[in-house]
Amino acid sequence: MPIPPQQGSPDDASASLAPLRAPLSHYLRALWGEPPPLHDIADALDSTRPFLSNLGLHLPRQQRGVRGALATRMYFASAAHAAAHRAFPATPHQVGSLKPLQRLLIGVLEDARAEALALRDLPGLMRLWGPLHTASPADGGEVRTLLARLSRALLDPACDDPHPWIAKARAFCRDGALNSPGALREAASLLGHDIGQMRLQFDARNWVVTPAYRDDNAHLWLPDEPPKDSPTAELPDGARPVVQAEQHTHRIDARADQVTALQERPIDTCHDSARPPDTQAIPPRRHREWDRLIGAYRPDWATVIDTPLPASPSGASAPPQPGLHTTLQRLLRASQVHHPVRHRAQRDGDALDLDAVIERSMARRRGDTAERGVHLRVQRQRHDLAVLLLLDLSRSVSQPCPGQPHGPLPLIRQAAELMAQAVEHAGDRCAIHGFRSAGRHEVQYLRFKDFTEPMRPEVRARLASVEGALSTRLGAALRHATELACANRADHRLVIVLTDGEPFDIDIHDPRYLLEDARQAVLEAAARRVAVGGLDVLCDPAQGLMSQVFGHRRHLSVRQLSDLPRALQSLYGRIAH
Repeated sequence: MPIPPQQGSPDDASASLAPLRAPLSHYLRALWGEPPPLHDIADALDSTRPFLSNLGLHLPRQQRGVRGALATRMYFASAAHAAAHRAFPATPHQVGSLKPLQRLLIGVLEDARAEALALRDLPGLMRLWGPLHTASPADGGEVRTLLARLSRALLDPACDDPHPWIAKARAFCRDGALNSPGALREAASLLGHDIGQMRLQFDARNWVVTPAYRDDNAHLWLPDEPPKDSPTAELPDGARPVVQAEQHTHRIDARADQVTALQERPIDTCHDSARPPDTQAIPPRRHREWDRLIGAYRPDWATVIDTPLPASPSGASAPPQPGLHTTLQRLLRASQVHHPVRHRAQRDGDALDLDAVIERSMARRRGDTAERGVHLRVQRQRHDLAVLLLLDLSRSVSQPCPGQPHGPLPLIRQAAELMAQAVEHAGDRCAIHGFRSAGRHEVQYLRFKDFTEPMRPEVRARLASVEGALSTRLGAALRHATELACANRADHRLVIVLTDGEPFDIDIHDPRYLLEDARQAVLEAAARRVAVGGLDVLCDPAQGLMSQVFGHRRHLSVRQLSDLPRALQSLYGRIAH
């Protein structure tokens, strides 16, 4: 396989991503058919390391520390490595009681597994990756050096490294440690234990991925509940934001005292304000917020008051429109999200496996007459989905507008109810939550239905009883919804925002402040493997600014009830696949 095109010489300026987008896409399409979408790493993220998310592959806009042809090679190596992870996906690991070093070792072994499978099909990739592994026994025996030497030894069988720990790791791999998640995890635990026995010190906080073309492996881990007191809990290590603005120490003003009082009183969300003991409000959760004017996060800035709602006996759910039954059937079909699993060297299948055919021909020339499968069988394996519907419940959704005398709220309710029914009929989980705000100290987060609760009449009563009020602080609600979505184990986690327009709040005067914060919250969700999309229920088409938050592909607008079926089906299919 040819090495990717080399642009420039070692003396040229460092390469940037923009002119390489088309060559990278063509290169990946030549390797594995369908290239992952390429995205710039946001300026707000303090990392030049690549990372994978549901949106695709995120690469630095410009390489740092390398120049010319080497910088170009880094881009192609990163893209090929990420594509190998997508072509040979790993079973996500639970962190559990693993120590930081053991987690890093799992990442090294998973990288070795993905690259070994890629090299089996495309041996020429060694000419791309091999020169970027430069660690050798002469570099010493510190832990960070040993990890780099291990990466090289697992990639290149010809590498001669005499260290007994590396020899043990190679023996694990020869014995099948890379063939199953359990064996790989056990090998990493044993290797980490050996490092401890050697009394070697390891600074996990300052460790960086080596070699630099590899991603941060955040996609290998099932999300855990983030520490409640951590201002950086919204992103994994590989996608930590650029600054916490320590020099900008913001004190919570006198209104913060109201937050404690909010824990003692119910939020006026339903016509019936009585709340049984099991639905008492959860303690408020403070989230950071992106301030575009200072280019930094304001830590613990917005307070989200999370409230499960009781059933409201006075609420009456409107019956579904007759035309929406066909939409339900379409969504049922669209919700069946599958991915192809290729089984090679089979005795029968859908097509010939050319690599197996070549291997069989070579084996016969060597005198090996054993029967070998030469077919390729493709099976489609279904993904497990967890879908969170986030409803905009600000005052504007209840205000009349042309064509909608009761405002967009009835349409939002219909969309949420229909989507939840479709998802649950497909065997997946769905939650319906809502939000509204009265400044940064009071972002009300209302839970009509959680993931474990079926779509019952009580849920419809809660939806029917709520009215629009207050404002729309979308970024804080999205961060909170992302945390709740990550608490569910699923192959795919989706957050779909149903809104009527752009974010607005009473304490914000910059028209782009909340838009940029919401856009940043969407990027943070992507870094945690949560896909976010938006359905914009607009009265005025000129107000369509939300595509800047979600992206054009993950944002749709609907003007009237008859447009709802096709819009729901299209949006759900775009972000679920």
